[in-house]
Amino acid sequence: MVDEASVKSSSNGNGAAKESPPQAVARSGLEFVRDLITLAELQIRLASTDVQNGMGRLAIWVGLLIGGICLALACLPLCLTSIALCLAEYTGMSLATAFGISVFAALVIAAVIIAVAVARLRGCFDIFDRTWAEWRQNVRWAKDMLRRLTTGPTNRMPR
Repeated sequence: MVDEASVKSSSNGNGAAKESPPQAVARSGLEFVRDLITLAELQIRLASTDVQNGMGRLAIWVGLLIGGICLALACLPLCLTSIALCLAEYTGMSLATAFGISVFAALVIAAVIIAVAVARLRGCFDIFDRTWAEWRQNVRWAKDMLRRLTTGPTNRMPR
């Protein structure tokens, strides 16, 4: 009839009522917070796993580095003396020259052992690569979700 006013339904076409904007924002915000808490828990688990996996690799090379240094220090006096005395006896060198050659050779060997251990240690500090990659993805996701929550259709004020 002409005198009946048209009433717009607040349903979405299937008989279900739409959420009001404040309810939708609150529900979206709670879901977002719950997702953030879940991501934080997963991030902590991943960091823990990376530490456990990386410490095994790291411990081996740190142990070898310490072992190499200890071996060089413990054996150095006796080895150097023996080498110097042998050089002096079999080549006719002076004791000073023989001791100098033996010290130089020992330092070169120790430097090689330490250099190899240090080079391997540098490769072990990548234990948090997965954790940092996941962290960057999680931060990106959180920023996108916040942007959607603040600019989405549910946050617009009714006119």
